[in-house]
Amino acid sequence: MRHGLKLAYGITGWRLWLTVTLGILGFGAIHELIEYFSTLAMGPERGMLKTLADDPYDTQKDLLNNLLGTQLTADRFSGMEHEAAKTRSQSFSITRFATKGMMSRWFACPVVKMTSTNFRPSDNST
Repeated sequence: MRHGLKLAYGITGWRLWLTVTLGILGFGAIHELIEYFSTLAMGPERGMLKTLADDPYDTQKDLLNNLLGTQLTADRFSGMEHEAAKTRSQSFSITRFATKGMMSRWFACPVVKMTSTNFRPSDNST
């Protein structure tokens, strides 16, 4: 979700972190609503939400686990991204830079302008 939002919408920094957190909490809330409606439709014995269970705070625990998991993952990814950027900035190589330039020139495709060629238009309409 994080990578998709970053690429598709260009969201970075704290806005990306907040968007991912709210998105995951939204998915968790939809799951809890499905549990609730399945219990309404099928009854408390066969529904997904166990209203007679020993734990009356199951929904709150699920949403809290979603929040904590999202925060932990977002913090971990932001730390990894920071380390990768620091490593990239320290590993600049003139050899790699020159090789990249040579390879791009080597594989360059010439563009042919069709209006300025010496060939006659073919008449294959028969």
